[in-house]
Amino acid sequence: MIAFMDWLGVSLIFIGSLLTLIAAIGAVRLPDVLSLQHIATKPQVMSLMLFMIGVMLVVRDSTVTWTLLAVIAFQLVTSPISAHVISRAAYRTHKVDNSRFDVDDLDQDLRSGWDLTVD
Repeated sequence: MIAFMDWLGVSLIFIGSLLTLIAAIGAVRLPDVLSLQHIATKPQVMSLMLFMIGVMLVVRDSTVTWTLLAVIAFQLVTSPISAHVISRAAYRTHKVDNSRFDVDDLDQDLRSGWDLTVD
C-alpha cells in the first residue's frame, strides 16, 4: 500500500509539473493579455493542486499536509480574484482587442461612467 501511495504521489507530481510546462509554453506563445491571464490562472492552479497532493502522498506528515492544504486553499481563493483584476485593468487601459468579443458587457459600463458618488 505504501508503494502504491508513493507511486501515485510521484505520478501526480509529474502530471503537475507537465501542466506547468505546458502553461509556460502557452505563456510564451499566446498573443494578448486575456489569454495570458487565462494561462496564468487556470492551468497553474490545477498543476499546483496536483503537485501539492502528490507531495502530501509522498511525505505523509500531518504538518506538511496541513501546510499544503492551506497553500491550495489560498491559491483557490486568490487566483480567480487576481485574474479578474488583471483582465479588468487590461480592459480599462485599452490593452485588450475588443473586436474579438462576441458580447462586450464592460463597454456599456465604461461609457456610462459608473457614477459612484452618493447624494
